Amino acid sequence: MVEAIKDRLTETEVVIKIPVLTRDQEFRLFHARKFGISLKLTLASHVFGDKFKRSCRQVTDIDDLLVRANEGLVAHAALKYGDKSVDSDDLKQAGYLGLLRAIDTFDYQKGYKFSTYAVWWIRKTVGEENSRFTEGIYIPRHQVLRNRCVLRATDNMTDIGDCQTIASKTELTPAQVKFTLALLSSGILKTVSLDVPIKNGDSATRGQTVSSPDDSELERFFLRDQFKSMFEILTPKERRVLTLRYGLTDNSEKFLREIARELEITVWSVVTTEKEALDKLREFLRV
Repeated sequence: MVEAIKDRLTETEVVIKIPVLTRDQEFRLFHARKFGISLKLTLASHVFGDKFKRSCRQVTDIDDLLVRANEGLVAHAALKYGDKSVDSDDLKQAGYLGLLRAIDTFDYQKGYKFSTYAVWWIRKTVGEENSRFTEGIYIPRHQVLRNRCVLRATDNMTDIGDCQTIASKTELTPAQVKFTLALLSSGILKTVSLDVPIKNGDSATRGQTVSSPDDSELERFFLRDQFKSMFEILTPKERRVLTLRYGLTDNSEKFLREIARELEITVWSVVTTEKEALDKLREFLRV
């Protein structure tokens, strides 16, 4: 996990080791963040020792300090809950966005540790990133477990339609068993060939309903023109990051580490710049 954290900051900065925050330190930081107190005045409190202050020399603000102090949670979630088929940089970016979301919504007055609260948001965003690349149809975790229980219970049964018997074996209600059996028998969970006719006796196949690459390219062309008009509200740095990230000029999307290396900035700077740019575009579209 330590190597994963170091890997994120190897571009242009020395790795800063921020000690784990205590409950009192978290309270001070979130209290100062709420009332707009600067980081310099906040660190003057007696709860922050000299060693802690020295480790914060390159920290810019309170949000940056909270992120650096809890980035181990992001690296751990990306390694433990990430899918191997998804790029590690994308998983870390999703984890950092979850961490930023946790910082914005955390209520320090309830007395809980921030790390406990942040883990839930980080795991949520990492899981959503996995789903984008690994699943065509999202099935809730509890339903996946019910499917497995029902399949195990019906392995040696002749009358699969007996919901009462299956419910007694699986500790599910008959209604839950009935729904699960209907889901398993509907074919939703099975892959379907594109050559299968849409209706019996019909010559039209499912593959004919899928858009062609030419249609996607045309749609991308018009979207690219719309993006160019909206990009006028962004700074040059934000335009450059989004262009490289989503391949708006050459249709070649780049990973976070590649963008950081090309622009000679840190990966964390790429993440925050992309987030700020997307927030500006969302606000522009609302107006």
